[in-house]
Amino acid sequence: MRNLSDNFQNRTIQWNELLEYGFIQKEDCYYLERPIVDGLFQIVMEIGPATQTSKVIDLSTEEEYVLVDVPSSSGNFVGKVKEDYENEIHNVIQNCTTPNVFQEAQSQRIIRYIKEKRIVPYMLLVLLAASFHNSLLLMIPIYFLAQIPVNRVSMGVYAGVTVLVLIFSWQLFDLVTQFVYQYYATEQNLYFMNGRDFMTGFVPVLAMVMIIGFKKLLLKQNPRNVVLVNLAMYTGIFFILTWKHFLFQRIGNIFFTAAILYIPELLAALQSTATEEEKEKRFLAGK
Repeated sequence: MRNLSDNFQNRTIQWNELLEYGFIQKEDCYYLERPIVDGLFQIVMEIGPATQTSKVIDLSTEEEYVLVDVPSSSGNFVGKVKEDYENEIHNVIQNCTTPNVFQEAQSQRIIRYIKEKRIVPYMLLVLLAASFHNSLLLMIPIYFLAQIPVNRVSMGVYAGVTVLVLIFSWQLFDLVTQFVYQYYATEQNLYFMNGRDFMTGFVPVLAMVMIIGFKKLLLKQNPRNVVLVNLAMYTGIFFILTWKHFLFQRIGNIFFTAAILYIPELLAALQSTATEEEKEKRFLAGK
């Protein structure tokens, strides 16, 4: 039996995605049984809050096939079993977990770099993050996009792009997977194109609406808060798209970590406004 705890290090398990992938939940743990090598062997995985293990069962003997964990074992047949085994573990990690690259401290740092327009440390941090998962290369253009003024024109463009992606999502998917991310187009991974339920995107979309509603207040507090407003919009947009294809949730989760910064900035803006109103009342009362 192999301990997979190192594989899950610095990653967050997406429990709902385990179920979508084919795991079965029993109490706090999730179990997967999947045939490999033309049905001659079976992978058994157990994933829980405290346990992440896997093993290969030889179905002809109903015993564990330990050669997959013996580095010195070789041969075409053993190599095929090892390859299928490693591919399955890799698929589970890629499809059912997200990297813990942008935790609170990192989120604060990377957003501060955008707000202060410090491109060199920002790019270095993004490239470091991309070494864990190449999807984080998406953050490179975000450095420039997050600086875009939030007005009727930009919000109209965001809305138009969102509608177009919703309408032509399958065509875009077919086009992209011709060149990259082909594994999403396999029969096993097409479930990522299923939609999520309403509650999955409710909080991020609500946060986007709230930030847009307080946009003027946030920008008055600090014009650099345009970065937070844009990130809130990107989060909301990707979770709107998640209602049609939950593949977009994997991207939306990257931006949603920035939500921890919305609240303190908004509270500071509200407090500043309240202070100004109190000073004005005192001035008028004294007058």
